[in-house]
Amino acid sequence: MRRVLLVMSLGLCGCFDSVGVACVPGVPGCTAELSQPTPSDLRTARDLATPDLATPDLAAPDLAAPDLAVADLAIPDLAKPDLATPDLARPDLAAPDLAVPDLATPDLATPDLVLADLTPCVCSLPHALTTCTPNICHLDSCLPGFSDCNHDPSDGCELNTGTDYMNCGSCGFNCPTANITGATCLNGACTKSCKQNFDNCDNSYLTNGCNINLLNSVANCGGCGKMCSSTGIGSPSCASGVCNGACFAGAADCNNNKLIDGCEVDILSDPDHCGGCSLPCPNVNVSSRPCMGGMCVKNCAPGYQNCVGSFLTSGCETHTAADVMNCGGCGIVCSSNNIMRSCVGGVCSGSCSPSYGNCDSSKQANGCNVYFLTDPNHCGGCSTVCSGAKPNCNSGVCGP
Repeated sequence: MRRVLLVMSLGLCGCFDSVGVACVPGVPGCTAELSQPTPSDLRTARDLATPDLATPDLAAPDLAAPDLAVADLAIPDLAKPDLATPDLARPDLAAPDLAVPDLATPDLATPDLVLADLTPCVCSLPHALTTCTPNICHLDSCLPGFSDCNHDPSDGCELNTGTDYMNCGSCGFNCPTANITGATCLNGACTKSCKQNFDNCDNSYLTNGCNINLLNSVANCGGCGKMCSSTGIGSPSCASGVCNGACFAGAADCNNNKLIDGCEVDILSDPDHCGGCSLPCPNVNVSSRPCMGGMCVKNCAPGYQNCVGSFLTSGCETHTAADVMNCGGCGIVCSSNNIMRSCVGGVCSGSCSPSYGNCDSSKQANGCNVYFLTDPNHCGGCSTVCSGAKPNCNSGVCGP
């Protein structure tokens, strides 16, 4: 137990403990009568002029003046602390206050161990796993789907990288924004949702977004990979998602599909599109169907000619080898004079009527023009000629 020398304002000296007062030999004015307090001392415990030396007033503090000379060194006044001098001059050097800490001013030389800051570390950060050392909260790792993107542990793992479009899957990874509509970040992956008539055609959606305009891209006209053909076209183009472009001279797009094959037809030599789309050279009774310079060349099969209408529309429609009206050629008509006419191999022929014959070898021109019964030059036949001054042929016989 501490014992400390006190100097009182009455000029007395002594020491006190929890039992009472004992005189110190050699101190003037110190008598045995002071060993124990008297009832009068107890009745006047609230010294108005001088503070109590043994035990401070716990019920009521010194009202006249606090301990201005020397601070209470044993137990400070709990109701009213020392105002003049706290424990600054002589802090506890041997050992800190283990039983009762200084309540007015803590020891500056050695801190009170009882009141050391041992408050438990409360460590809870949003969406994070943490550990706690004295007074320090450590962010160890983020919960799945969350990240500490601002590198500020005070707000934990503040971003949901599973749904944040500008930090999708990891901090700073922005989902594409080019020509996007309604796209989201789902489970840390950017979803693809392009605006109408836009698409990503190079498998780089995460970097390029929907960078292709399908309405005007020659390489992706109307859809990814739909490249406009350059066949027969100098400069392919794409308008409103349809391939276009001017054809070379002599070329034509006859199937209306410049995406697949461009201007696919050579109208200068194609017999099905001779001179233009859907202008075929005829194939009626022809040996071949040549198209030269955009014009169909007539090449009828043997025994046939084009005698009626246009060759382009009729072809070689007439069988001149057998047609008595076009025997051997267009307009060559076999005569019907006294003959059952026919056309054989392009030559007019036929059986003459009885008693009629053809003696000039041209049934085409005059048929069977000789009457053998009366003709003196062909009496009875082409080679019989009646003689005499007045030749006479009667019933096919020359006579008087």
